[in-house]
Amino acid sequence: MFKSRHFSYLTGLLFFVFSIATHAQPQEKILKKNTLNAQQKVQFCRQFESFCVNGKVSNLFQVEGQKNQFYVIDELRLAHIDLQNNNFNLLEIWDFSTYQPRTQSARWAVFEKSDDNKQLSIFPKLFPINENDYAVGIVQKWQEGYSGGGMNEEVVDFLQLKVKSQYQQVFQNIPLSMYRMIRACFSEEDYQQSRGKCHDEYTLNSQIFYVKPYTWRVKYHYQADYSPTSDSGTRPINQYKTYLLNDNREDAIQLPKGWD
Repeated sequence: MFKSRHFSYLTGLLFFVFSIATHAQPQEKILKKNTLNAQQKVQFCRQFESFCVNGKVSNLFQVEGQKNQFYVIDELRLAHIDLQNNNFNLLEIWDFSTYQPRTQSARWAVFEKSDDNKQLSIFPKLFPINENDYAVGIVQKWQEGYSGGGMNEEVVDFLQLKVKSQYQQVFQNIPLSMYRMIRACFSEEDYQQSRGKCHDEYTLNSQIFYVKPYTWRVKYHYQADYSPTSDSGTRPINQYKTYLLNDNREDAIQLPKGWD
């Protein structure tokens, strides 16, 4: 009787573990800078001259935990390459150079309408959009300089990567990050009163979690730390806000009004 029950318990436990493994959530692909050995560098640049500068590979990323999977981020081009039998193979390449982030707008940047302050880049991470496909982020950055301070703000569109170099927008105008520093000391008295802290500092960070096909959970962390001489606030702010993202609307995420 004991052996029978023990066997049934083990069988049930193994089935439970197998079920979890079978239905595991797809994971994001973190792209980390890769350093090839000397022979691999020569071989890579011989095969892909356009991805090398003076024989140097500067934009090659390796998928964390997958030693044979590589991506090249070349300005607004993304190439997927694998390594099989010591040979590099180009699997796919996507060109986003003509992509227009028409709905992306800044929340904090005052000079957001100036094209000179906008920069586009590819975010070095791939986010699962369903069990088989991934999306890449096209980030638009706004940078501003103040007297004794400045700001960086990033907003992102997510594009689903498809075969034959095709892609399709799945989410748009998503706040990604922000850092702002504003001068708070303007006199000798301010400097003395501030005890060395003469700036107000604001930070926004985000995390994205896969929930189910075409549904993400986006968690934001907002902080504001004020100088003793600040005229903006006195008590620091440290707040979190989570959104369920499942609709491709430019206003799908509305950050709290107090985060300004």
